[in-house]
Amino acid sequence: MCHQTRPGGSGCIGHDSVPEDWEFLCPLCARKVDGRERSLPYKVIGYGMRKRVKKAWPACIVHMTLDSMKDHYLKLLINLDLVTQYKQSSANLTTVTLAMKAGAHTSQSRWLETPSNFITTSILQNVPSNTIHTGGPAGGTNTTAAEIIEAYLGKPFLRAMKMAASHARDDKSVETTIKGGTPWCDTTPKARGGRRGLILVTCGPAMRVNHHFDSLLTLVKEDIFDFIIGFGGASTLPVNVGPMVQSFVRNATLFGIPDVWDSLCELLASSPDVLDHNTVVIVYGSY
Repeated sequence: MCHQTRPGGSGCIGHDSVPEDWEFLCPLCARKVDGRERSLPYKVIGYGMRKRVKKAWPACIVHMTLDSMKDHYLKLLINLDLVTQYKQSSANLTTVTLAMKAGAHTSQSRWLETPSNFITTSILQNVPSNTIHTGGPAGGTNTTAAEIIEAYLGKPFLRAMKMAASHARDDKSVETTIKGGTPWCDTTPKARGGRRGLILVTCGPAMRVNHHFDSLLTLVKEDIFDFIIGFGGASTLPVNVGPMVQSFVRNATLFGIPDVWDSLCELLASSPDVLDHNTVVIVYGSY
């Protein structure tokens, strides 16, 4: 069997991903036995390639859902996936849901006390948490989406996110191989931690009306978020964009996103179906 004998070690199949007594080979190894080519003994229904090391880096996920909407498809899709991915490092994952409705921002922001402490603890352990927000408000005619988001998150939580981002950017640690060379993947806090992302899944005017979109630009310009992803078009259905959002959150939390533009392009190249339904819009800062 060509599986890893230790996490992150050499081998085509991830450590502990299949029982050791299984006679199973990856597609590359299964095609060559005793130096001769042969057909695969099973069907490949999908595959993926990673350029970065998988690591259960601390992650804080905040779901902002409209209280009037009873569809929690996107939240469940992301949470179930991450709980599985973080099964052996559950202490490195925290999730919270904020129910958005009129006048509820003060009471809902109190739910962020535990996530704030989680982020602060990750900084003390030199593994500053990544924080990803999904969902979001539609944005009314008088109140922009950005104003609503800031009100619900509250100053203490925004301050904790800012501290994690600053800690990651100021990190000076350097990784080297046993022979003193540069490793093929950077897993230092500066490369893997402190990212603050907002993924707006809403049918509102946030991406289509100038003053709403300008307010989102301000969130990045004022260094409140590192990147914002939204969807244009008259209708944004979670079932259409959910798999893409799920994959992006998984990449951001487990594999790191040193360059959010490259990461998004790689994802869309392998999962272009979302572009059949919506225009993907991204706003990001370069640091």
